[in-house]
Amino acid sequence: MMTDYNEMDEHDPANDNHNIKSVPPSPVETWAQQNVPEGDDTTFNLALAFGQPFALGIAFWRGAFISILIGGLMGLVGLGFFNAFEKGFETWIGESYKEHLSHAVYDKPWKGESWWVGIMTAGGFLIGCIKAVPCFHIPTKADGLFAEVKDKHVDPKEAPGILTISCLSLLFGFSVGPEAALGTMGGALGTLVAERRNLPVAERHAAALNGMAGAMGSLFPSPILSVILIHELSIQASKYPVNFMDSVVSGCIAATAAWMVFVGIQDYTFLDSMNLPLALYDFSDFEMWYMGSAAFMGILGGVIGFIVLLALGLFRRIAQTNTERLQNRFGERRGMTIATILLPTVGGFLCGVIAWALPLTLGDGTMQLKYVITKACTSGKRDNSDDQCYDIDVLVATIFGKMATLAISLGFGCIGGQIFPCIYMGTITAMVLNIIAEDWFPITLAVPCMAVCVAGSFVPAPFCMVGIAILVFVLGSEMTAPVFLSCIISFLTICGTGCIQGIVIRQSQKKAAAEQALADKIKMSHEDLETRLSRDIHKGHEALLNLRPEDGSA
Repeated sequence: MMTDYNEMDEHDPANDNHNIKSVPPSPVETWAQQNVPEGDDTTFNLALAFGQPFALGIAFWRGAFISILIGGLMGLVGLGFFNAFEKGFETWIGESYKEHLSHAVYDKPWKGESWWVGIMTAGGFLIGCIKAVPCFHIPTKADGLFAEVKDKHVDPKEAPGILTISCLSLLFGFSVGPEAALGTMGGALGTLVAERRNLPVAERHAAALNGMAGAMGSLFPSPILSVILIHELSIQASKYPVNFMDSVVSGCIAATAAWMVFVGIQDYTFLDSMNLPLALYDFSDFEMWYMGSAAFMGILGGVIGFIVLLALGLFRRIAQTNTERLQNRFGERRGMTIATILLPTVGGFLCGVIAWALPLTLGDGTMQLKYVITKACTSGKRDNSDDQCYDIDVLVATIFGKMATLAISLGFGCIGGQIFPCIYMGTITAMVLNIIAEDWFPITLAVPCMAVCVAGSFVPAPFCMVGIAILVFVLGSEMTAPVFLSCIISFLTICGTGCIQGIVIRQSQKKAAAEQALADKIKMSHEDLETRLSRDIHKGHEALLNLRPEDGSA
């Protein structure tokens, strides 16, 4: 059980025992207190370590069956989801795109295709039209995975529309990740099944979380990462499981079921599909000075993550401002409909222009990752003049272009996550560092560290992020240390220091103050209007009394 550190700010030893005793016991502690004789601390601690039995009750097995059902369904949903947007994207982009990537044809700006702009604009228009249809119940702004984990609930009516919009966003090459929509769909399935069975509230919450864990089973290379991610987000949201191992086992069942269905049919998960050139490098080579380079990359990853969050906030504010202008001009309902259609269309146009200029920014980045690693202008590529490669200028431009397309996509109406585009940005940054100072940032160190520390700078799930690097790059035990350090330092850089929280809170306070000032102004206007109206009525009444005939007749 977590201690409330707010009660211990004074650091008064005399109050320590009082503060500890004032914390109410957890359900597991209550169970242990009821069953262990008082004074037997050894047995009490063992009972806490082993935990309260949970596998003998009907509730656990009912939840396990639901987890298997939801996990299997999410394996099939994930299979259809990934194949739909991957095949759709490959259909319109053509095989020539992969060939150009493999030969580093896009080594200079404006080597993309101008007709991409039309395709992405049309895709944005289609997304807007679908979102504007009321029967699809698509929210203007999706809650996101963290909020859904915090609430332990997802509206089943909204999930299919969210999954559809996310699939279309990825299909048309927008810069979003697939994890957010999958989590929403899994949570919605869990919520729906639990509500239809009229289960108790605690079991409904567990079913929603297990559904999200199952949804991630088709995404990550191992189901363990799904369970870790959901529990890390739950702890960060202060939604601790009543029985930790009960929650872990249930989530494991759902994630494993989804993973088995997906891998049994597809033979690999989505992250495995990146097909990185691991055989070319020895990721087990470690030097102690790597830790210093990892610390620097952690700070750099935090700075990049900070810029990403600022860009996301900027374009969301631009979208909100223009939505309010359209509502003021055309009315609230009609203006919202126009904004819902117009913003994704404009976003598609802008992302299309950026893709035309910087072709490496298309999609979530998984298709381009291996080519960025193998075709960057490292020392070996520079020595061979006949080998065309991606130089530092186009890679740096792609990083900032990817930031812009991610912010435009999510700010202007597309639905998706930020993790995968940030993994891509981090990998490109790693190659830039390798080109600048290969001795200090070897590929085997820079790529795993930077791949996870950009997203890790604001995603409160360091164990999951590091686990992604370990399993994707097949890291040895020693190489895990610098990756873990870089991820922790990146989060410390912007979230640990409160940089981004201060900006977000100040913006919220300014918005609240502006709304309150507007409300006060409207209230004063109403009061002034009532005062003037009352005065005018009084004057009118006096005027009527003065209009009597001089002879006094009525």
